[in-house]
Amino acid sequence: MSATEKKPKLKHRSQHGREVFLNRRAIIALTASTVTLLTLLQPNRELLLTMLDDANDPTVALAFLNVLREDDEPTAQLQYLIAKQRVQLNEFEEAIALIEPAERFEQTPYQEEIYDLFTRSLWQLATLRQDETAAAATDRLHEFLSQNISDFSDDELNRFAQYAIQTGAPALSYRLRAQSSTTSESELFALAQQSGLANESYQHALQIYRDDPTFENVQRVLTLVQQLGNWDQGIALAEQHASLDCDNACLQVLINFLLAGNAVNSAADLAFIKAQRSDSPDDWLQATQQALATGELVTAAFWLERVVDESAALRSAHQRQLIDLYVGLQRFDDALALMQEFITPDDSPELIRYVIRVAYAAINIEVLESYLYGLAAQGVATLVEIREWIAVADRLNGADYVSDALYSILEGETASGQLTEAELRLIEVELGRFYNFVGDQEGTIALWRSRHPGNIPNIEEPYSYENLNQFIQAFVDLNEPEEALETAVNFLDLTELNLDQLDNIRSLAYFVGERDTLRDVQEILLAREANTIDPFLLIATHEVSDASERQRLWEYYRLFSQNQAGSVNQLPDSARIILDSILQGAILDQNSADVARIKEQLANYHDHQSVEMQELRLRIATYEEDNETARQLLQQLIALRPAVQRYKEDSVWIAIALDDSRWLEELYRQLFASALNNADLIQLMAYAAQNLDNTLHAQFWYQQLYEQGLAAPSDILAYAILLQEHGNDALAQALRWQVISTMADELRAELNGEISYRSLLSIFVGPAHSNSQLTQALAEGVEAEEINSILFTQSQNGLQRIAYWQAIGMLEEEQLSETVQLALALARRDENAIRNLAIQGQNLTGLERASSLAQIDERRLAWQYGEEALNPSLTNNELAPMQRLLANEHWHRSHGWSYAFAGTPSYGLGGSELEYYRPVRNGQMHVTLADAQADQPSFYSEDYSSQSLNIGWQTPEEHYQLGVQHRYGESHANLQIDTQWQVGPWLTPSASLFWNTPATQSENLALAGRQSGIQLGTAWQLTSRTSISANIQAREFETDFSERIGDSRQISLRVSDIWQRVPVWQIYMQYDLQENDIADGELTRLMSRTNTSTTVTPGAFLSDKYHRFAIGQSVTHGNIGRQGPDVKGARYLFDTSLGYNFELEEVDFNISFGLGVRVFGGDELSVTGSWQNADINGQTSTQINVKYFMDF
Repeated sequence: MSATEKKPKLKHRSQHGREVFLNRRAIIALTASTVTLLTLLQPNRELLLTMLDDANDPTVALAFLNVLREDDEPTAQLQYLIAKQRVQLNEFEEAIALIEPAERFEQTPYQEEIYDLFTRSLWQLATLRQDETAAAATDRLHEFLSQNISDFSDDELNRFAQYAIQTGAPALSYRLRAQSSTTSESELFALAQQSGLANESYQHALQIYRDDPTFENVQRVLTLVQQLGNWDQGIALAEQHASLDCDNACLQVLINFLLAGNAVNSAADLAFIKAQRSDSPDDWLQATQQALATGELVTAAFWLERVVDESAALRSAHQRQLIDLYVGLQRFDDALALMQEFITPDDSPELIRYVIRVAYAAINIEVLESYLYGLAAQGVATLVEIREWIAVADRLNGADYVSDALYSILEGETASGQLTEAELRLIEVELGRFYNFVGDQEGTIALWRSRHPGNIPNIEEPYSYENLNQFIQAFVDLNEPEEALETAVNFLDLTELNLDQLDNIRSLAYFVGERDTLRDVQEILLAREANTIDPFLLIATHEVSDASERQRLWEYYRLFSQNQAGSVNQLPDSARIILDSILQGAILDQNSADVARIKEQLANYHDHQSVEMQELRLRIATYEEDNETARQLLQQLIALRPAVQRYKEDSVWIAIALDDSRWLEELYRQLFASALNNADLIQLMAYAAQNLDNTLHAQFWYQQLYEQGLAAPSDILAYAILLQEHGNDALAQALRWQVISTMADELRAELNGEISYRSLLSIFVGPAHSNSQLTQALAEGVEAEEINSILFTQSQNGLQRIAYWQAIGMLEEEQLSETVQLALALARRDENAIRNLAIQGQNLTGLERASSLAQIDERRLAWQYGEEALNPSLTNNELAPMQRLLANEHWHRSHGWSYAFAGTPSYGLGGSELEYYRPVRNGQMHVTLADAQADQPSFYSEDYSSQSLNIGWQTPEEHYQLGVQHRYGESHANLQIDTQWQVGPWLTPSASLFWNTPATQSENLALAGRQSGIQLGTAWQLTSRTSISANIQAREFETDFSERIGDSRQISLRVSDIWQRVPVWQIYMQYDLQENDIADGELTRLMSRTNTSTTVTPGAFLSDKYHRFAIGQSVTHGNIGRQGPDVKGARYLFDTSLGYNFELEEVDFNISFGLGVRVFGGDELSVTGSWQNADINGQTSTQINVKYFMDF
């Protein structure tokens, strides 16, 4: 913008306003003469301008200059001279108008003079006028100066700076002076301050300080730092100046500044320096505060100690602070010493408690006792403080001192009426405790009775157990338990006691015999579901034969079983004791619902090693007449506690009920010696001997029973039967007559006595009368035991009559014994019924089970049941048929050795095998040595050789085999476990686990492969002829050198149907699917070990997939090659199948054959083999085995 644009117009002064010194005529004449003269003389222009510049009369000069301006083009000189004359005439506005814009005179000879005239004119207008012209002049002046600063000389800059100051522009003045080389830092600082330029002020002040680092200069800089907030720079400067010559006043300024800048550590350092120089407590106190601020407690304590020690005026104000410092530094002794100087036991409770806390920390019990007593003396001590004082005083001065002091307080000598009821009770309790401690229980009781006459509650709040126990125990110690219990019941709130305290009260009530208190305590424990209730006390306080009382016991049982320690399989002892009492009451009350509930509870626990739990189960089984369960339980109890004769006595009755002669014989032998000297066992032994068909022993026992007058009617009748069997018919008949004539009512009242009574009627009255009784019994529907007993007395056509009665609806099958049901099933040849009864029946003998199963060709099960029943306790009549039955039923009973040659010609493998076998318990153990050879396999540069040893044990359900194989100079252990179990009569699951066993699925696997995996299978007997079997396998194959070959998954399903049983001819269908994941790479370790130059990969061992469906038939007679006879005559096998291989898309054929011939006795020579045109790898496979076994 030019100087003339958009600017307020400066007004020129009117010519009419001028003073006139010459008249018009004179002026005209003067002008004319002048012009004439000039025309004539024609003077030099420059000379003339010079003369006019020096003219004394600006008016005359201005007249000439105007003429010159009109005559010629105005020049810078002419305009300057005119403006100068105008300024001399104070015509500033005209001068400004003439010069504007002043910038156009730049670079002219008159630039400086014109700038001076221009600025002076503007300054004059701005300072002399008070109107808009002044404001416009001011703005123009400031603008001109701002825009042309760089063009001014130092003199101009200094002069123009004054104009700026005088026209209210200090900042502009600062800029002008700053441009001048003659301006000092002090002048610039003053101008910057005046202009409010804080940053510039700080920089000039800082430079002034650097030029002259005095205290005043640094103080000025720090003041500006605070204004600007440049704390980091100011702190650094303060720390720098502190290292110079800085007196205490200087240090204090620096400290204040550093604190304001949050430089606490630096401020603390200067404060320490000042304190060291100073003798003023104020400086020491300042050092203390700064040390505290920086966490230097030791230093703070040092300076504060000087304040407290040397300044009487400040001592009282800062003693407490010094004590706090001592405590913070854990200088508790110093703190305590200082405290005792100004705090006495008579001071305020707040101060006393502060001393007490420090005394605790200093472990100064003397001071602690003194000040605790001070609290107590003032009557302001709390219960806790009273207890603390008692404890400390007891430690310092002994029980006698404390008891005397407490007694004095209690008697009111020092109490002054300030003790509350709670404090009085505390003192009472503590005094009783001290009496007890010194053995003065009489004093304790006397104190209680004096405070509570008649043991009548005279308080609003019950005592706590801990407090009252001092007096309860004193009563107990002096053998006054009744008053102890009365005190507890009257002065305690039993519901507020914990379990241990309630247990103590319960024990005291039990000792005293206070049943009501016992019940109250038990009710509280029950409400809390506590687990410390004494079960025997509960039983003692409840009537178990009362159903409502038993219900309460059920609640206790629930608590014990939930809250007491037990396990998943074990019921807690307390819960078991309660359950035992409930069972006792339920049996007495004949409450089957409670018995069933107890049985349900016991079913949740499976601990069969607990005698007590098993006894509970035995009592329930006896109550429910579950004899089979009772037998199992008694056998377990005898095993657990063989010395307890009671279990054996109970077992005799169960063995008789179950007709378990083997078990009964064993029990009979065990009890025989004891019975000779125990009359209570005579009846038991008589029944046992009779059920064992040991007639001589039975007769002896019955005779003893009869002669000693201990025989019941049923005992006499049994004795009569034995006498009759030994030919003493007369005495037998006399005994029967004695029973029916003198003991009829007693006989009929016995269990099954009605049957015996009718038998006697048949003998002594007549068969007709007995038959009428039988008819009446059938019409009335008597119990099953009675019907079976009656039916067994029918000697002719028994089974036919039973079948007839069943057909006409007079008998249900449940009313017949299992033996009768089995006989009927055998007569009808109902295989399903025979199998179900033999397996699931509860009361059949082993011979009955085994023989019936053998008749339907279930030989494995027949052997199992027969083996279990075979024992030395069998009589000769029972032993002989059992042995005959087992002779040809199962190979596991064989003992001998065998030698076999086995080969796989298609693989080039051959070898021999030697086996020794013998029965072990209910299975067979076998040891097998085997050797195999092959002529230079494809990947082996030498002949192949392998040796192995296997040890195994096999039962009908399980097979375990552990082996080791040696080949290629290395030995490998292997393990195989097979198991199967029966799930009902139709389903037989199985499982096999094998680890590191030799693999034989292909030639290469047979030569160098091993396998690990699992197989799960099941066999389902749909009917007696049709069955389905299925299994799944997962295997992992590797070489003998731990190189992975691959993984295999296989599914197999077989459905077979038996068309003929002897020999067994069956048709079958089989589906096989095997998928293999074959490893990548080469088998480098195998190649290195066998020194082969042929590359061997896992693909040489396994194919990717095997998928086949086949239909076949087999004819078998016995099990060829297995030791021990299982069928009569030769054993043979012929199996053929036709299959389709989905992978090869070819039909394949498989044939298996075998023949075993008896040679000498039980020895057998057998030949077995198989051939298939495509095995799982699509190769032809041939196997042959020749075996000879010899039984010992």
